[in-house]
Amino acid sequence: MTSHRFLKPICVLLMLIMGAIMHSGFSSVSTEQFQPVTLGKRLETRIPNDLQALQIPTPHAQVFVEVDEEGHVIDAMPIKASHYGLIAPAIELVEQTTFEPARLDGKPVQGRAAVYVNFFDGQQRVWRSGAGVLPFGGSASDAIASRFYQNAPARFAYGASKVDELDQPLRLVASKLRIYESEPGVRAKGSCLIEYYVGPDGGVHFPKIIKSDHEDLSTSAFLTLEVTIFEPPKRNGKPTCVLVRQPFNFK
Repeated sequence: MTSHRFLKPICVLLMLIMGAIMHSGFSSVSTEQFQPVTLGKRLETRIPNDLQALQIPTPHAQVFVEVDEEGHVIDAMPIKASHYGLIAPAIELVEQTTFEPARLDGKPVQGRAAVYVNFFDGQQRVWRSGAGVLPFGGSASDAIASRFYQNAPARFAYGASKVDELDQPLRLVASKLRIYESEPGVRAKGSCLIEYYVGPDGGVHFPKIIKSDHEDLSTSAFLTLEVTIFEPPKRNGKPTCVLVRQPFNFK
């Protein structure tokens, strides 16, 4: 049977919502019934070589992840970074990390979380430990790159954008309407509203049902989004991500 990464959230969405409510203290029911995705260690990695000369203060990235019942990452999308050049290594590290999955009534379930990735300069760390010398100087291109960054660091930061902040409207590259029938030959009619992110890769990430006339319609929308690709969104010529809401009408 083919696995669909967007379908399981439908099955566990109501359970997770109820668990999250209890976990947040809005119910008198025991908070032990729901535990969110956790990670028992600090995520950090070396800063890319081409960014070392920029001297970025506290280089870091924040990544949204979806984690399956075994703690493996099945979807990841950067939501924030102090430099857009940190996106790729942050995603690579997160995808190689095993998490403690969310649990509902003690049973592992699929869940979502936001994680931070911190970056360090290996040469600076060696110098601070007293085991080496502080690098000095660098190439002329390093000096120019550093000057550009120091003059306007915000221009190099990565973050989410609003639809009207994009350089151009989102452009659909590929998609195919897919219909799901829980009862063969019986097609549900109506509409549903789905909220999702379009990531810097142009892919659809973390879809969420806002409202729907029928569960089959939600499943059809999720299946359609699995094969939907947009032109990667940009703001001021730099990669970004954007949260959108899309209605689906099935007649």
